[in-house]
Amino acid sequence: MIKIIFFDVGGVLASGNFESERASKSLRVNKREFDAIIVRFSGPCEEAKISDNDFLKRFSDKFDLSFSNVKNIWTKAYEKNLKVNKYMYRLVFALKKLGYKIGIISNVKKIYTTINNKKKVYSGFSPVVLSYKVKIIKPNKKIYLLSCRLAKVKPSEAVFIDDRIKNVRGARVFGMKAILYKNPAKLKKDLRRLGLNF
Repeated sequence: MIKIIFFDVGGVLASGNFESERASKSLRVNKREFDAIIVRFSGPCEEAKISDNDFLKRFSDKFDLSFSNVKNIWTKAYEKNLKVNKYMYRLVFALKKLGYKIGIISNVKKIYTTINNKKKVYSGFSPVVLSYKVKIIKPNKKIYLLSCRLAKVKPSEAVFIDDRIKNVRGARVFGMKAILYKNPAKLKKDLRRLGLNF
C-alpha cells in the first residue's frame, strides 16, 4: 500500500533547467563554456562538497566578472524565473487531503533556499530532503533510504516522481516505485496505475 509520494522540485513542482537555460543568458557569457562548469561543479555544490561561493567563483574567474555581480545577477535571475506549477500543487494537495503523505527529495544548492522558502515551494511537505543539507545527491541510494526513514515508511510504500530518468532508476533500484514525470495529466494516469485513488 502506498503511504507517501515524494516529489522532485525543479522540472516537476517548479520550472527546471534554470542554470543552463537562464543563468548563462543573464550573465551574457558563452553557453558552452558555462555548461562545462555546470557539469563539473554543480553536483559537488548540491552535495555541499564545495560552497555556493566557491561554485559561483568558478564563473566570475572564468569569465573575468565581479564575484558580487555574478552572485547578484544569478540570484535575481533565479527568483525571476522560478515558476511554481500551480496545476501540480493542486494535484499534490488533493493527494494529501485524501490521506497520502507528501514529501520532497531535491538536488539543490543552498543559495536557492531563501527564494524557495519565500515562494513557499516546500510548504506543506514532510519530510523535505534537500541534498545540500544531507550531503547526498540523487541517484545515490542513501538519499532514498534517508527519505523513507524520515517518513517512517518502507521503500515499497513510497512513490518517487522526478523528471530525470537516472533519478527514477535510482529510486527503483532502491525498491521504491518511481515515475518519470512528463506532465500532470500523464502523472495522474501513472499514479492511478499504481493503485492510488483520487
